Amino acid sequence: MFNKRDTSGLYSGITSVSKRTKRDVVNEEKVEKKQKLTPASKIVFDLIEKEKEKVTDITNFVLEASTPDADIKAILLARKLYREHLIGLQNQLQIIMKAKPRKKS
Repeated sequence: MFNKRDTSGLYSGITSVSKRTKRDVVNEEKVEKKQKLTPASKIVFDLIEKEKEKVTDITNFVLEASTPDADIKAILLARKLYREHLIGLQNQLQIIMKAKPRKKS
């Protein structure tokens, strides 16, 4: 009377339990990596701050009087882009260090 569909193709054999265990393993690896990085993170952040200060320090900006204005603008733009790159790198590292592992359910 009723047409039964063959749904055997929908089941791949992977259950939610096996997915959770794999996810837990990945989370544990992330926690271990984070714990290894934590002692060095302050040193890395300090180095990035020093580099940002060095880039923006005007005393490191040595030019000759005959340097064209276009070259000066290019140097200033390059310094600005480099500083923005350092800020982005610092933000990415902070996100990695603050990332919390997923809760086990």
